[in-house]
Amino acid sequence: MVFRKVVWIWVFTTLAAATAGLQSPAPESPDSADPRLLTRLEEVEGGLADLKAQCHREVHALTQNLRALQAAVLRVQRDREEMRQELEGLRGLLTPAQSLSAEGTHSSNPPQFGDRNPARHLNDPDPFHTSLSGPLQGVQQDQDPSLHVQSPRADPSLHVQTPRADDGGPLGVVVDHIAQRTEQLTAEVQALKTSDAQQNQAIQAARGSTFVRWGSSSCAGTSELVYSGLLGGSWYDHAGAASNPLCLSLSPRLLETKAGVSYALLYGGEYETSDSHQNKNPLCAVCRSPEPTTIMVPGADGCSSGWTLQYAGRLMAGYHAHHGATQFICVDDKMESEIGSQNNEEGRLLYYVQTQCGSLACPPYENNKLVTCAVCSK
Repeated sequence: MVFRKVVWIWVFTTLAAATAGLQSPAPESPDSADPRLLTRLEEVEGGLADLKAQCHREVHALTQNLRALQAAVLRVQRDREEMRQELEGLRGLLTPAQSLSAEGTHSSNPPQFGDRNPARHLNDPDPFHTSLSGPLQGVQQDQDPSLHVQSPRADPSLHVQTPRADDGGPLGVVVDHIAQRTEQLTAEVQALKTSDAQQNQAIQAARGSTFVRWGSSSCAGTSELVYSGLLGGSWYDHAGAASNPLCLSLSPRLLETKAGVSYALLYGGEYETSDSHQNKNPLCAVCRSPEPTTIMVPGADGCSSGWTLQYAGRLMAGYHAHHGATQFICVDDKMESEIGSQNNEEGRLLYYVQTQCGSLACPPYENNKLVTCAVCSK
């Protein structure tokens, strides 16, 4: 600034001297002019041109520096705002017991950082920005449009360094605390994902259904075998017979205590089919399907679209003239039976089901035909 003042004083002095010389009486002809005065005038004009060019360059350089300073200030403000948002989010996650008071840096006001002045907090006005906002605004409004705008060069003095966790200051403590909390949240999220996966597996396991595959000792497809056994139930001609058939365990556990004078009776079962299966004891299997619903469809040998076929077979029940009540069941086409069980010992008897037209619509049914069945899951 002192140099500029000296230059301007020299300029004004030179101009005053030149003006005084010019105001002297004009010579009668150009040839009578003082050559030294003309030379001096040319020097002054050249000096003024050089001074103007120098002033133009200095103003242009100053404008560039101010723009670079403005961009640096904006970057600092943006970084401060991002850190403020991160800290606000952290405060929402932490309880008062987990606040920064454990590290000795928490107070009733927000954390201090920036210039490390205890009187300044995160939400206080930025005096650095306030002190520069006036000059910067003036540069934006009063800058010469003819000046070529160049990209501001990076000023090492304006570089904003990212605070490190080991710098020992309050901001370093905050960054360290954020890193620790981030690790904790990451571990909690991973634990929740693991728990969610386990719960989904448990839900999938709990939403299945069970069914009995009569006439077979195994399960098919995606169904799992719970246990296999033998068909049992009430005597075919008892008036008080239980209607439902049972799939009896092959490893029974029985009590020696007698029931007294009144009790129900349990028998084995037999096929009454007048073919190669006659008098044989039917096998059975209790199966579990991963699908939540399993149904038996009489009069079909397959399942509707979207359903899974567990097995197909023949519809069977008790003889219509016997006194014992029975239920319709679907017996697998294989009609498996216990080996060596061809003796006629009666018990729970299974007969093929045959159609009788009348109340049964014919068509679509036909008279005196054996009825098929299918067990389907979805």
